Amino acid sequence: MQNPFKKTCLPLLALGFFLATAASSLPAREKTLGLGVMLGDPTGVSGKLWLSDTQALDFAVGTFGYYRGYRYGGVNVHADYLWHFFDVFGREGSDASRKLPLYFGVGGMFSTAGTPYNPNNGPSPAGPWSYNGPNPPDTNATAGVRGVIGITYIFSHPFDVFAEVAPTVIVTPDAGFGIDSSIGGRFYF
Repeated sequence: MQNPFKKTCLPLLALGFFLATAASSLPAREKTLGLGVMLGDPTGVSGKLWLSDTQALDFAVGTFGYYRGYRYGGVNVHADYLWHFFDVFGREGSDASRKLPLYFGVGGMFSTAGTPYNPNNGPSPAGPWSYNGPNPPDTNATAGVRGVIGITYIFSHPFDVFAEVAPTVIVTPDAGFGIDSSIGGRFYF
């Protein structure tokens, strides 16, 4: 069996290196590439590349934790295109309007999450998207399209914190629906 880290994470690390190199040529912001951590579903490493003052690419590599008493293994990768809306909170030109944007986006996800395991009861009969039926027994990967809505606070120094929710339509191996949610922070360089 092939190691999912090598299959999924190494190409993403190469993409991160490429994005870091490309970020140095973007004039929209002084520091355009942020890397940090996110906690929730998934929990892992998060990145954001600002393309302009209002648009960015968001990407992450992580793993799922526990759901309904079951532990999930595997790796989750997602990438989203985001649109930020400033002046939603506070008066126009105020500190809150410049530092607290609401954002929306669309993107994709891929997960190698395997069959959940409950240490008290053994393997779960259903896959990670069990509220839509069990995955086929020979399949442990899912792919889907995600929408994302979130809020971020951009500090004066090169750091931000965020909270987001991402409804996801699973397209393979079975059609289904899921929701990811996370909080996190990134340091920009």
